[in-house]
Amino acid sequence: MRLAGTITGLTYDGVELVAEYNSGGTLLRRYVHGPGVDEPLVWYEGTTTTNKTWLYQDQLGSVIGTANSAGTSTAIHSYGPYGEPNIATGIRFRYTGQQFIGSLNLYYYKARFYSPALGRFLQTDPIGTADDLNLYAYVGNNPINFSDPTGTFVWFVPVVTGAMGAIAGGVGYTVGNAIVGGDFSWSDFGVAVGVGTIAGAAAPFTATTISGAIGTGGIANVAQGWVSSSINDTTYSISRAGVDFLSGGLSGALGGAFTRGVGYGRIGTALPDMVDVSNAVRDLSVNVTAATISRNVFGSTAATVGSALK
Repeated sequence: MRLAGTITGLTYDGVELVAEYNSGGTLLRRYVHGPGVDEPLVWYEGTTTTNKTWLYQDQLGSVIGTANSAGTSTAIHSYGPYGEPNIATGIRFRYTGQQFIGSLNLYYYKARFYSPALGRFLQTDPIGTADDLNLYAYVGNNPINFSDPTGTFVWFVPVVTGAMGAIAGGVGYTVGNAIVGGDFSWSDFGVAVGVGTIAGAAAPFTATTISGAIGTGGIANVAQGWVSSSINDTTYSISRAGVDFLSGGLSGALGGAFTRGVGYGRIGTALPDMVDVSNAVRDLSVNVTAATISRNVFGSTAATVGSALK
């Protein structure tokens, strides 16, 4: 790459930039990436491992902060709706985890360059009109819910999280059912997958706060219990609903971190965590009774409120 007369050699591992060299072949910096799409984690300056910078990303994969090897914050990055950076210089990776060419104010999306000032790609879409009739449009003019890791394909965030929710719901039901020694039911399995899909698709909008994550998880779990009871023609009691809401709320509080701080490309990392949460929730729903909830949750809440009013 040549910019303003300066030549920089770039080394890639697949599509990920892993090293930069000057014109004389001297190593300038290295990058370590996570298992997901566009997931830069660490930036090493120079040939040693002592000068290290950690990169932190938001739910879209945009780098929003950096810290040194001691964990001290070194920079805060923010972006406009179409990726307009607040700082033109500094780290290589920025909006949605893409390379930022500061001197040109352009992002390199692998297949083509993108201008945050215009909110458009500078080249036509290599795959034609498969995802948009406008060959220069960026994610259908919806950068809040979409991303385009390769410059050729639009990722719809709720579709990705919905698919993850479906898988987690199905795996959670299967594993949990095996743990408690219950009879496998295809209808219950289908309900778990369906509710997981809905909850997962809603997560980007509802699970961005702790309270939202708890509410989403709790309501989804109660819905699953009620539908399963209706299909199996069994009674769904208020106490059972309380247990389901508590266990679902716990799942939401733990899993909600995915939508708050982890990029949507990290399916390989997030899915095992979601399955672990599903298993933990299943154990909780088996061992926690309505009496326990009444005594430990509602009783403690009442005591707290009573003390506050004194």
